[in-house]
Amino acid sequence: MKFPDDVLQALKQKTDEVITEIVEADPFNKKIFESYSKFQRLTTELFKTSEWNYQSNS
Repeated sequence: MKFPDDVLQALKQKTDEVITEIVEADPFNKKIFESYSKFQRLTTELFKTSEWNYQSNS
């Protein structure tokens, strides 16, 4: 079952607000989030060049 797009957009907006609030509340939170975000971008790029191609050809 998939949530409607407007619900997903509202959840994304609220998630972004909460993350911003947490990150701005403490420098250590900011450091953790920046590290996590960097890791997420890296793994997303790696996924695109490895797993995505594998799954697309299956």
